[in-house]
Amino acid sequence: MVTLRGWVVMNFSLGLIILLLGLYLAGVTIPSLGQAATILDRSAPVCIVEWNDDFVMWDDLDHCCLEARKQLSCEREKRLIGVQEVTEVCTTGRTSVKFHFNEKAYSYCQRQVIWS
Repeated sequence: MVTLRGWVVMNFSLGLIILLLGLYLAGVTIPSLGQAATILDRSAPVCIVEWNDDFVMWDDLDHCCLEARKQLSCEREKRLIGVQEVTEVCTTGRTSVKFHFNEKAYSYCQRQVIWS
């Protein structure tokens, strides 16, 4: 037989799960805990620089993060460039240089001191 305390713990846990699933269905993203999302992501970090409709892969992720941080804004924009899927773009405007990142590269950049 389950005690009253057991029922309280189960109801609280189920309520928390319902709340998290409701937020997920509403489109609210909850930040990942620690680096679990980065560790589980097996893809390579990707930084692609766009200038006048020319796209160039930039292998130096640290410098790419530095230059992207100098831009005015970074926004979520899911896009396929060649065979690479990118999800974030950092830019100062419509006609400037754009820095495109996949999830792993953008997560790496956000953990850098310059991003704070």
